Amino acid sequence: MSTQTASLPKDTQKELLGYLNFSSGNRDPKFLLALDALFEYLSNSKKKDVGHPALQAIAVLEEQLKFLARESEAFHVDDQAGLVLALVREHFFTEYRQFHALLCIVPPDYYHHYKTLLRLPDVYIK
Repeated sequence: MSTQTASLPKDTQKELLGYLNFSSGNRDPKFLLALDALFEYLSNSKKKDVGHPALQAIAVLEEQLKFLARESEAFHVDDQAGLVLALVREHFFTEYRQFHALLCIVPPDYYHHYKTLLRLPDVYIK
């Protein structure tokens, strides 16, 4: 396990990945609190220059999902969480930029404005 996920409480990691892997897409306040804790952790991280916080968050979750898939029977089947994280990483940010470019709107610093991410799991899971 990397040092980046070592300081993030395991309960927070499991709450995030459990929601992504097992949720039907309904909003869950515990998930939103855990997501907020993840971004708080990243904002206090010593590795602030490693990339944008949203992409760092996805990388942390993908790394921890691989670990949990090996170590926890509940996460042996991690298809849904892996798919949601991949969709966000590979498609969301590009499509978000393209949408705003069509409207001739300069997008906000969406990587740093993580509140946009709060609705993504609900959308991709449903």
